[in-house]
Amino acid sequence: MVDGSWVNPLSSFQEMGTLSKVLLLLGFVFLVAALVHGALFSDRMLPASLAFISLSLAVHYFSECRQTVSHDDESTTVTDWGKVWGGIVTSLVTIALILVAALIPTQKAK
Repeated sequence: MVDGSWVNPLSSFQEMGTLSKVLLLLGFVFLVAALVHGALFSDRMLPASLAFISLSLAVHYFSECRQTVSHDDESTTVTDWGKVWGGIVTSLVTIALILVAALIPTQKAK
């Protein structure tokens, strides 16, 4: 609560673009499917679904890092370096999760 008023926990989700929302939805669908089937971290589906979620955050951060600010008759584009670094970090996490998913050996059907 901020100043006694209720804060919507989904407000940041509403700010996300369409691509970020689609990637986030796919990530959670794959995550739930993997968990329902009893996936461990040794299964490829779990790190792949987490990679989708991380990629959606990276896309969101990079798409929001440049903003145009108007003051009087002048417009200036400013860079939010916190979002740039957030995008870089989540991109690195995405790459690491993709590598983990790619390096996990396939399991043979029982």
